[in-house]
Amino acid sequence: SEPKSREFELGHSLGLGHSNSRDFGSEPLGGVGLSPKDIEYWDVFSTMGLSFSVGANYVLGHFAARQKAYLGWLSPSTGYQNIETSTTATIHPYSAQTADLKAVRVRRGAGIDEWLWLEYRQPTGSYDSTLATYSSSAYSGALIHHERPNDSATATFLLDFNPTATPNEFKNAPLTAGATWNDPYTNLT
Repeated sequence: SEPKSREFELGHSLGLGHSNSRDFGSEPLGGVGLSPKDIEYWDVFSTMGLSFSVGANYVLGHFAARQKAYLGWLSPSTGYQNIETSTTATIHPYSAQTADLKAVRVRRGAGIDEWLWLEYRQPTGSYDSTLATYSSSAYSGALIHHERPNDSATATFLLDFNPTATPNEFKNAPLTAGATWNDPYTNLT
């Protein structure tokens, strides 16, 4: 079994579930309602995911945006924005000690009850600065988590926007800054 940090156990004490991954094979996100392969713990960018040590140091990351929203640490008025129409938003690094927008929750398409949570990490602070130990792409763009109606409100599901393995390793999951992704199954870009 993987060693778990005290932050991981604290997350459980606060009521959080695991930070998982959602693998759609060669695509970042499959068709609406498809059953992907969910891999428990395999969000390496969150303390509630694969919390492991390199030497004497744990690789940690902040709780994912959906988990912070569940805890009330981010709300639609203080930290994230729900987006359902064509919008431009600037999200600031998760670890910044400012009241700026930290995440967006984007509806997958008109009338579709699926959402994508986007957040942005940078190598600052005690948590997100450790992510480079595992992934050189941790700070390269947006981490994107998938939310479906039957998902637990306390668990998260990371998507891999650079799928290159089978199963995907999620080490290079961020959608690179400046890149565009068009959902082939909806009207979302």
